[in-house]
This record gives sequence, structure tokens and C-alpha cells, in this order.
Amino acid sequence: MDFLKKTLNIRTEYSEWGGKKYLPYFMLKCYEFEEVCLDDYKTIFMYIKDSNFEFDNKILKHIEQVHNISNLPVVMVLSKTTYRNRQMMIKHKIPFIVRDKQLYLPFLGIVLQERFNSIVFDKDKDILTPTAQLLLFHIIYNQIKNNEFNDFLSVDVAKKLDLSPMTMSRAVNRLSDLQLINVKRDGVKILIIPKERTEALFDISKSYFINPIKEVVRKTVFAIAIDAEFKLACLSGETALSFFSMLNAPTTKNYAIYYKEFSKSHIDWSYLDEENLKSDNMVLCNLELWKYNLRKLPQFYNVVDPLSLYASFVNNKDIEKDERVQYALDEMLKKLWNGELNSVQY
Repeated sequence: MDFLKKTLNIRTEYSEWGGKKYLPYFMLKCYEFEEVCLDDYKTIFMYIKDSNFEFDNKILKHIEQVHNISNLPVVMVLSKTTYRNRQMMIKHKIPFIVRDKQLYLPFLGIVLQERFNSIVFDKDKDILTPTAQLLLFHIIYNQIKNNEFNDFLSVDVAKKLDLSPMTMSRAVNRLSDLQLINVKRDGVKILIIPKERTEALFDISKSYFINPIKEVVRKTVFAIAIDAEFKLACLSGETALSFFSMLNAPTTKNYAIYYKEFSKSHIDWSYLDEENLKSDNMVLCNLELWKYNLRKLPQFYNVVDPLSLYASFVNNKDIEKDERVQYALDEMLKKLWNGELNSVQY
């Protein structure tokens, strides 16, 4: 690694590590290994293949396993890292190198050194992921429903939102990294503690919102047999906003559906063409494919929930200039915080 030579001014020699033959197959799929001499100091470099990994006890056990076989210091080599991962590795005194950016080699007496600016987040790490946004909105709606500053047990929320443990863990970590929640661990139990409640939590988090719309399918061309075929979708966009405010509904309706539900749908879309527009039971609409399952959040008479609806207007320059829509969004949020949208089924 030229970075090591330039930074430390030491001799580096790389060779194949024979001890990897004693490792289980799954570890060989997750990591690559080399024996590296730093001057006369032998180490094992452990290259992690998943650039989006989250540092946890499982990785600690893997490092321990490599150390027990080699009886040498194990250095994790990463292409990038996050603030949380870096802090966790330092806390556990795990040597690591981020290629061409930073290193932490305590066994050589080298404290964390960075050549570039501190990389607390990658450019896309200061926004919510789809699952983290789903989790955040779940927390806010529960606070509204219970009217109290309540905590949440991670395993219960994961079950409610139908999330795997790994997906849930990543969502919790993202909210924690963004300083929106505190996390308390008691053995295997993880307690989510929001830093604010309802409107205040919304205010400190809204700058991190992502637009949940993945794509719009055949905008203003698709014809849908609403009653017969479209059970999985919710009203969205300005159509939904007109439900929550005094905004006039657009002529072309907007519908939203979780993109995975759309791909699994039994609907035969082939017959929905221009000719069928002549049929009385067909309508033109915009069909939005969403990044997360909007039906895991409160239902308002088959209308997308207000917080997700607000987020769906994020980064839309046309909407930002439309005073009608901005006024309607403010009206909708005011009703939500005042408890006037009490048709929530959750």
C-alpha cells in the first residue's frame, strides 16, 4: 500500500497468508487476507468486501478467530467507513486502515491520523435511508397516538414494520448517527430513545428526509381499473394533499405503491392501453413506485400518510415555487400536530 509507505516511511512486504485454510467458508466469502510485514512487524490484513458493513460483535468474533489462528495483530482494511464504525473500532482497539485516507495502528504506537478532511459521513450519509425514514415516521406516529415521550424496543418495531434484524439494525444506526435518537443496549435488547417528540422530532429531522418515490410509471398515460385491480395502492401526490387540505384535487389522480408489491402484483397490465381509456371504468393516473412499504404506516382512508406525503415533495423545484402546495402542506402538518387527523388506523 503506497499510503503506508508515504505516511509511515516504513518498508512493507505482502505475502499470502496460509492460515486462511483453517477458516470457515463463509468468512472467506466476506473477507480477503494477506500477511503483511510493517518493517519487521508481522500482521494480518483483513480486507472487508462489504463497503456498507456495520461494525458489531460478529465482526469482533471474526477478528478474534483470525488472531487465534495467526497469533498476530489483525488489521481491518476498508475502502470507506462511517463515524460510528470508526468510533466502535477505536473503542475496541481494533487496528484499521481506510485506503488513502486514515489509519489507526495502536500496536505501532500510531494514533489515528488523517490526511484528508474528517469523513464523518459519505456524501449520502447525511440523509435518511428509506428504512430509517420508515422507522422515524413510525416513531413519530406512535408518539402522536400515545401522547407521551415513549421509548421503543427494537425487536418489537422490527416485527411491526416487517424488517429483518440486520435491516432494522442499520436503520437504528442511521438515526443514531444523525443524532435523532439515543440507543440503549441491555444484552441482546436494544432500546430506541427518541431525542424529541412529535413536531420537535419532525423539525430536527426534516432536513434529512429523502423523497420516497423511486420512479413514476408511464406518467399521465397509464390507465387503471381502480376498483377491480388496484387494491394495494394509496392516493398520493396532490390528490392525497387535497384530502388533507383545501387544495383542489388535480384532474389526473396520483397513486403510490411499494415497488416490491408492484413487481409481485398479479395484475395483468398488458391490457391497460390507450384504447381502454374509452371504457367508463378506466382513468388516467400517475403511478408512483415507492422505496418503502407505505402500508406499514397509518392508513387514512387509503390515502398515503401525511409525513410520507410531505417527504414525497422533497427536492421538487416546481413544488417549492408553488405557493398553493406549500400552503396546503403547512395546513396538513398543522392538523396533524393539533390532533385533527384522528382517522389514523395503526
